Amino acid sequence: MKSVPYRLQFMAYVLAMMADNIEHVISYWVVFQKFHSPALAGFAVLS
Repeated sequence: MKSVPYRLQFMAYVLAMMADNIEHVISYWVVFQKFHSPALAGFAVLS
């Protein structure tokens, strides 16, 4: 990881993956809060 462009690209990928995972968690939480159904939240995770 001595190459600066590679390091920047790698960090951008890591941040993008983190943001995607956070978005998924927020979506599942909103579904659970709206419907109060663990089964529906579980379905959202699997779909």
